[in-house]
Amino acid sequence: MGVMETTTVLPTNIAIHPTTARAVARTGARDMAGLAVGYVPFALAIGATIGASPLSRLGGWAGAPIIAAGAAHLTLIELVAAGSAALSAACVAVMINARIVAYSAGLAPWFRTETAASKLLLAFFIIDPTYLLATDKFERDDPGVDLRRWYFFGLASVLYPLWMTGVAIGVVAGNIIPEALELTMAAPLMMVGMLAMSVDQRHNRAAAIVGLVFGAAEIGLPTPLVTVAAASIALVIAFLTLGRETAVSDTSHEGGNQ
Repeated sequence: MGVMETTTVLPTNIAIHPTTARAVARTGARDMAGLAVGYVPFALAIGATIGASPLSRLGGWAGAPIIAAGAAHLTLIELVAAGSAALSAACVAVMINARIVAYSAGLAPWFRTETAASKLLLAFFIIDPTYLLATDKFERDDPGVDLRRWYFFGLASVLYPLWMTGVAIGVVAGNIIPEALELTMAAPLMMVGMLAMSVDQRHNRAAAIVGLVFGAAEIGLPTPLVTVAAASIALVIAFLTLGRETAVSDTSHEGGNQ
């Protein structure tokens, strides 16, 4: 009498316990907390620029949740306030944010099993710190395919409210912030700090060196030139690290540490 063989079929969509999802989201929030505080000076500087410009304060602040990128937002405000055509200023802002395309491509393999609606929501929160912290987390201590989005949302839950609040405070109280503080340098310095967190591979070390060299060269340049140069550097950094993201195997992306 032969031995009956049985095949166990594992479910493809395992329900995640709400407590587990919340715990992963809290981890993301904790990871972002210290880094997000470093963005407050830049948010204050943008708010102060809005408050000092002839633009509507509410309209200028609206760029915080809509554009959600400091360099592009600051350049857009300064160009429009200086009399540039709105379309031209918008094109410059889009060029500055072109690096987000590379970031999206780098994150795409980690979220390939998400629904289209979930991907669109995740895409809205892609910016330098969320991209760098998420990819670092997924490579070092992947929470698993069903929990990655909760970690990412945890990152965003701290960064975005703090960013919007900082811009709002700058709009209202920006006139008391001394210009000598050079708060607009906060974001480039934070970018260098984030790069220093991930210099464990050759591509990341090269990106960090490029950022440091060009960051030093930008000191003293007018703000629009600084932001465009910083955007170009960030784009180079993104593509230097893109190969590392896409080289991760499909098994690692889809299976994670279940």
